[in-house]
Amino acid sequence: MKRNYLVVLILLSIIALNAYGASMKPARELQSFDSEVMLSSWDFSPELSDPDVLDEYSVYLVTTTKGDPVFTWFGHTGLMVEYPDGKRVNFDYGLFSYSDDFYANFAMGRLWYGVNASYEESEIRQYDSENRSMRYVKLNLSREKKAAVINFLAYNVRPENSNYLYHYYLDNCSTRIRDIINYATDGELRKWAEAQPSTSFRKEASRALCVDAFWDYLLNFLQSGRIDKPITLWDQMFLPDVLEKAVKDFGLVQEEGMILDNTATDHRPATAEHYSFFRELLVPGLVSLSLCLLFALSASKGWRKVYGIAGFIVYLILGLISSLLLFMCVFSNHDVTWFNENLIFVNPILLVSAVMNLVFASKRSMPCHVLDKMDCFMLILSGLLIALKLILPRSFYQSNGLQLLTIVPIYAVRFLVPFKSAEILSDSSRQKQRMEKSRDKVRLYSDMI
Repeated sequence: MKRNYLVVLILLSIIALNAYGASMKPARELQSFDSEVMLSSWDFSPELSDPDVLDEYSVYLVTTTKGDPVFTWFGHTGLMVEYPDGKRVNFDYGLFSYSDDFYANFAMGRLWYGVNASYEESEIRQYDSENRSMRYVKLNLSREKKAAVINFLAYNVRPENSNYLYHYYLDNCSTRIRDIINYATDGELRKWAEAQPSTSFRKEASRALCVDAFWDYLLNFLQSGRIDKPITLWDQMFLPDVLEKAVKDFGLVQEEGMILDNTATDHRPATAEHYSFFRELLVPGLVSLSLCLLFALSASKGWRKVYGIAGFIVYLILGLISSLLLFMCVFSNHDVTWFNENLIFVNPILLVSAVMNLVFASKRSMPCHVLDKMDCFMLILSGLLIALKLILPRSFYQSNGLQLLTIVPIYAVRFLVPFKSAEILSDSSRQKQRMEKSRDKVRLYSDMI
């Protein structure tokens, strides 16, 4: 029976080890509505019938500060066109609707977003109600480039051209604007930006996510090493604030100012200026340390219910999150999750361990060594991954030190700290005491007679 149990465990682990790098979906390919595909066929040097009229038009880069929902933590950006009659129209990319099977499409990685045009007044009302600020920089473009940008925006906002497949880092609201500005500079913006190295998508995203330890940890866990490769300033412009600063540094700004100023009442945590691993580790590290102390104390004291219920909760959460990750890796188009090393040491096998911990908490007859085997097994998988990262750093380069430092110690403490079986021994001693007491009573009764 024990051998069959071990065989099943090994087979499940093999499946998990292979599944972490599997996907049944093809890699993302360029579509006809991709930003660069559309822009490459657009004439950015049009012949102008009346060039002087273009002096009455202006194009602005508008950057909006972060909001409360998670998807707004990176901020937002758009292009605003000012027409000769004074009307200002904002062109915003990265917009979506909760209708048309949005949740089903999102779960499968089909992120259909679009571009929309709206008057500045409506945008000001919306962002003012959300207590967000709007900054602008006026782009210093030639008449020809200005005309090309305005005409392209009018073309792109048509219903048949407005939808596209969104990508968190490669094709979002900020990269679309970046590409338009780049074509308006004949590609000079890209050449300049690609010569300036940055860190990685993960570290740049964490600067905004670190204001909330839960979302930062969860999203970092779900994303694989595909976001850990070195990037340049060009790639870093997926963040609106970085795009705004890059446009300024490149020298495209004619003037700048505020459209909507809510800075005095906006008390949201600011995006960190630099990435810090220790800042990111602080809260998860304290939670992990607390759990380790709880397991060590309950094991040394023989608190069966505390030990089992705490193990059930921890392994249930990890098992459910890893099941979600496995689904995203294998069946969805969320390519940022593919080839995720975390599935090696945090996988759906933990759901079995969660059930075993719950049984252990409710049944005194269940020995603790059964849980020890599961914890030992997960500890071995963790050690295997660490060894592979040391031996083959180019193949196992995912930046998951945060997860290793916060999860592996839990496996280690549960396996290395022996569970004190005083509770079971005390039961047997109580039975012996009861038997001895009953015998003494019989003897006393006999003597009395």
